[in-house]
Amino acid sequence: MSPTSLANHPIAFLRTLSRRARSLLLLAFLFLIWRTHHTTQHKLAPKLSPQLNDRLPSAAGPTPSSKSLQFAPTQIKRTSAKVKYSQGASQDIHLPPKDRPDALQSLWRQDVAEVDVPLGSTVTLVGGELEEDIELEMGSTCAKGACRGAKQATLRHDLLKGLQQMREADASTPMVLEVPSTHDWPSDAVTLVTQFSISRLARFERTLREWHGPLSIAIYLTDEADIASLISYLTPSTLERWSKVAVTIVKPDYSISQEALTLRLRYPINRLRNLALSLAPTPYVVVTDADFVPSPHMHSILQTRGVPLIAHSPTSPASQSPTLHRTAIVISAFALTSSFPSGSPYPSTPSELSSALSSTPPHATLTDPNAGHGPSSPSLLFSLSPLPLHSHASPTDPSWSFPICYEPQWEPYYLLHRASHPLYDERFTDQGGDKQSHALLLNALGYEFKALRGVWFMHPPKGGSGGGKAEGGSAGDQEDDDIDEAWPSARLVDPELEERGEEEDHDPTHFNARAQRDERRFRYFQDFLPEMEKVWGGNLRWPRGCGAGEVASGRSFGRARLGSVFGV
Repeated sequence: MSPTSLANHPIAFLRTLSRRARSLLLLAFLFLIWRTHHTTQHKLAPKLSPQLNDRLPSAAGPTPSSKSLQFAPTQIKRTSAKVKYSQGASQDIHLPPKDRPDALQSLWRQDVAEVDVPLGSTVTLVGGELEEDIELEMGSTCAKGACRGAKQATLRHDLLKGLQQMREADASTPMVLEVPSTHDWPSDAVTLVTQFSISRLARFERTLREWHGPLSIAIYLTDEADIASLISYLTPSTLERWSKVAVTIVKPDYSISQEALTLRLRYPINRLRNLALSLAPTPYVVVTDADFVPSPHMHSILQTRGVPLIAHSPTSPASQSPTLHRTAIVISAFALTSSFPSGSPYPSTPSELSSALSSTPPHATLTDPNAGHGPSSPSLLFSLSPLPLHSHASPTDPSWSFPICYEPQWEPYYLLHRASHPLYDERFTDQGGDKQSHALLLNALGYEFKALRGVWFMHPPKGGSGGGKAEGGSAGDQEDDDIDEAWPSARLVDPELEERGEEEDHDPTHFNARAQRDERRFRYFQDFLPEMEKVWGGNLRWPRGCGAGEVASGRSFGRARLGSVFGV
């Protein structure tokens, strides 16, 4: 049989081969099928949420897509309006330079048909065939060709104008107002990212005094009256203090139905974090909570000691991204106790913090020692060799940090490169699993964790018990700690309990414990963790970014220690 005939008859061709050759050919064929299947699965993974959680939509926006492994945008957001021309083309109009607020931007064409103006902005069209300048705001139209003939445009953006537009809008219409920072920051600056409702404004002012770098905040307007309250709060002096702050304001649906009320009072904590993170004006960010005050000079220390640890970290060759720096710089967190002397300044040095922790009774304690912040090994902040004081020490001097390994239910605060910062899972609301889920994702991606010495976050005494003031604050700051600490969801009323005349069994000064048990709510252990284990495997909680030495010296890995709090 000729070679051509053998090619046309594969069965006949196989019969000409020896048994061993046929076996090798079969094995090669099976390997090819396995390899193709494995490669396809690798490209599709990781899909952390293959199906949307449809039990309850997000409290203040759409539910996230199934592609939930997403990173923060690498490009800095800029406010812009969109000019649309009659032929279908469009042009973005950006804010003018800070030193030239009245600068005009030339238009490509003169047949302006429509202008999309964002919330809080004003677009002015000038020149050309216009008899007079035209000012357009959100909702304005270019009726009957009124905008035709304009040659130039300028854009202005105002926080108070946006809030006033929110106030005048339909109460049932959710809205988001974004006011990016107009400052020019160095490439190694660190943005502190946080979120809160207006009940935390006083505590944010304390953070603003202590943080000497850029900030990006998201404010949730829980009630319709909060809009007017925030407008009154933003006096000219306050706006001047906030000049280095990128601001996002979220207005939910204020409808009076029970469903709308339930969604509104389920504080969308991770959605707010993502919004504030997306508006951060620098390549490096640290996400924290509004109740925690940064230690003195934290921004400077992170800039000179924390950023180099990330910038000089090796990029994983398997990451398929040259910008993915898989290093998280952990910042320890402490809380002042009720015995902390009223009116005293917060600890400002490691020695003062150590004294507060070891005093009798203790004036400070570790936040969530079992699981939340305990794995950060904060005792090593004081037990290692003294910090180098000489100015010529290397920015990556190992004495400034120590490696730590991931442990289950860990929820630390950390510094990350913006391009390597996964977004938070927006299905989490209120408190419980919102930060744990993010730390677990970093571990699944193989991030290494390093705790930085010389910096920490401090929580004020809860419920106004005890006083104290941050460095640079006044004795009157004691009043700031008396604010209502209840989460919005604590106002939810269970109709069945109401009918029986019973009260809810939870502490009103904390979050709503009953809401944490609500099966309609997305939960960490019942919903999120099974999704992650399905994609990443049963050993998901093993510390993947740790070396053998760190793992061998650890107390427990891949499981929780006795006494840990499981799910709330």
